[in-house]
Amino acid sequence: MCMRLGGYEVSGAIELIVEGYVSLRDQAALDELRTQRRKLIADFNSCTGIDCTSTIRQIEEDIVVIEAGLARLDGAATRSPTSCSRSARRLNFLLRSTHHNLERAIRQRPL
Repeated sequence: MCMRLGGYEVSGAIELIVEGYVSLRDQAALDELRTQRRKLIADFNSCTGIDCTSTIRQIEEDIVVIEAGLARLDGAATRSPTSCSRSARRLNFLLRSTHHNLERAIRQRPL
């Protein structure tokens, strides 16, 4: 599945997660995603003996998608107030669960 987000054509789970958080207007969750990705890059940069450039490149692409989502939120913040319905809270829970499962899978994946 390919999507256009922030001027980039990308595919994968991160776009769906970012789109969900944007629709919920959950800037804190997007900031957390970006922080985690930056920590992963720092961890991979400290690896010795293995080439992590392709993994780092993918994480950097994730950060671009996350920052595009944050930029959309910045633009939407001036247009409408945040509303959090019961279904939005449920979607937020599901997105966070999916995000944590993806993070766990990334950490457990052999390099």
